[in-house]
Amino acid sequence: MPSRELENLVIIGALTRLSPGPDEVRAMLDRGATALRDAANESVSIEGRFALAYSAAHGLAVAALWHHGYRSANRITVFECLTHTTDINAASRKLLISTHKLRNHLEYEAEGDVDPKLVRDLILTVRTLEASVRRLIVGS
Repeated sequence: MPSRELENLVIIGALTRLSPGPDEVRAMLDRGATALRDAANESVSIEGRFALAYSAAHGLAVAALWHHGYRSANRITVFECLTHTTDINAASRKLLISTHKLRNHLEYEAEGDVDPKLVRDLILTVRTLEASVRRLIVGS
């Protein structure tokens, strides 16, 4: 049964309905998991680890949204929808949304610094997100 909140986002145009196959959803989950593993590689620069961890978070959030039958053209919306697509807590969602905003500053305005503690916290949060999405999609 579709979530009323997600359906409301369809009504206002923030989401569209999607019917991905299970292989597509699983492929997105796997891509997110791979990026997360790479983000933990301490031989990569802190900026590279941040980018990989952010990419992992986004891919995992997309996989959860697809699993529920929706797509968003807006990156931040997939993070905002985590409250309806996963069981991660509010603090984790808040960190992912603030990370998205930092990513935008870095990518589009060349502003901001990547703090190693933030990257460590982000990797831990994305591990929690991966576990949540994996339970949702594959039940393990």
